[in-house]
Amino acid sequence: MIIRNLKWLAASLLLLLGLRYFQTPAPVPAPTETRSEQSIPLLADGFPYLLPDAEYGPPYDVASNEVPVKKQTPQKKSPAPTSNGQVATPHTSKPIVSEPIELPKQTEEVYQPTPEQEIARERERSAEEDPLAQQQLHNQEHPEEVAAQADELNAYLSARINHRWIEGNGLWGDTGSRMGIKGRWQFQPKNWLFGGAEAGVNLLSEASLLFQPGSQPPEIGAGDSIFPRLYYLGYESPEVMAVVGKSWSSYYQIASFTDRFATAGGDASGSFNAGTDGGKTGTGRADNVLQLRNLIDFFPAAYIKPFSLNIQLQNNEPIPAVSGARYGINIGISAILQTQKDYTIGFAYNRARIDDKNNPGIINAGIRGDAEALLIGTRWFDDNWYIGGIVSHLKNHETTDQKIYFNGTGMELFGQYQIVNNVWGMLGWNYLKPNSDQPRAGDYLVKFGIVGLRYTLDDFRRMVFIEARIDNSLSAQGVPLRDSVSVGIRWDWP
Repeated sequence: MIIRNLKWLAASLLLLLGLRYFQTPAPVPAPTETRSEQSIPLLADGFPYLLPDAEYGPPYDVASNEVPVKKQTPQKKSPAPTSNGQVATPHTSKPIVSEPIELPKQTEEVYQPTPEQEIARERERSAEEDPLAQQQLHNQEHPEEVAAQADELNAYLSARINHRWIEGNGLWGDTGSRMGIKGRWQFQPKNWLFGGAEAGVNLLSEASLLFQPGSQPPEIGAGDSIFPRLYYLGYESPEVMAVVGKSWSSYYQIASFTDRFATAGGDASGSFNAGTDGGKTGTGRADNVLQLRNLIDFFPAAYIKPFSLNIQLQNNEPIPAVSGARYGINIGISAILQTQKDYTIGFAYNRARIDDKNNPGIINAGIRGDAEALLIGTRWFDDNWYIGGIVSHLKNHETTDQKIYFNGTGMELFGQYQIVNNVWGMLGWNYLKPNSDQPRAGDYLVKFGIVGLRYTLDDFRRMVFIEARIDNSLSAQGVPLRDSVSVGIRWDWP
């Protein structure tokens, strides 16, 4: 019975194959030879020990490894003529070949930020001082929009005005007001040429820095109603940005973690050294600089954002507060590692070589070697809070209020929290002290805390604020600096 059933099964399969591959199927004759059940070896339990010898063929004897019955080849009938007298040509029979199963390709997991994270990232981008950092951050966080970005040419204005009280005396002033123009041209898909120029404005008070040393990042144009802040040209792709001109430095990309107050802060990082905007030494808005800003994507995208590596070069820049002296080659580097949860750690190093160390002017200024600045920083933020901190080590880089260079160590902290709706509370701390082996620095000390409130109308682009600076700083002569309170507004267009 088992053999008979197998024969019927084989005949049925051949019939189905004939229907599939022939236009005019022909009946499949049954095999003329049979074999008896006695020729089949049995297992211990009495069942036949059979395996097919080929596709659709009869079983063979495993014990003897011989095929006792030869497989019969069905005879095909000639196809019948059709109604028009033509003979239909049957399809050529093809062997059935099982195609390999193609497994789905494993794609790298991509992190999807929550709506709250998107809001927080946009808020912190708007707080960045560096417009190129804003652009690169946007491209990094929205890669799907890169190719679709249109050419642009935009003008902008940022009014930053405050009124400050020191022991009952008040004065209006600008705290970083600016206006500028910037443009980008996509000459090939995902490749841009860009440029920009920005001017600082001191229309309300050209003497806003005379309140107290280090009260805010100083403007190089103090004494001028309008002065240059930035001017640059460059090339950009999703991975690389090359810039030449006057641009925010690679060093400042770490210092910006804590330089977030409207009227104070940024004193301990060394960014705005020696009463300048950091342009000559290359730690603030670097003058005549060549920069490369690279995004390197070699970490798992589900956890880590592209690694940021930034390098810059300057040469033959004047040494601040030293008449007739110049730096040699100046190199800066910074590296930033940021997780998809918006925790960031980074370091920066800047070194401006001084070749003529025996110059009397250099010696009289307290300089005893190359200008060096090392910075380590971290920050973390979410939809309703931000915290950042930096530690700096400075050599022949920063000066006292008497323009004497010193070696020292500094620290800055900044934090903010959304109290309710658009109201944010802020706390900060700045500390910078010369090393004990720096007698010419005298009693100079930067040591103050900041507490403030902000009411935001459009993230931090449009807001009103109040900030109080509780000061324990000392001048080089040991004179304490006074506390101050500032009330102001920031309003950006567009």
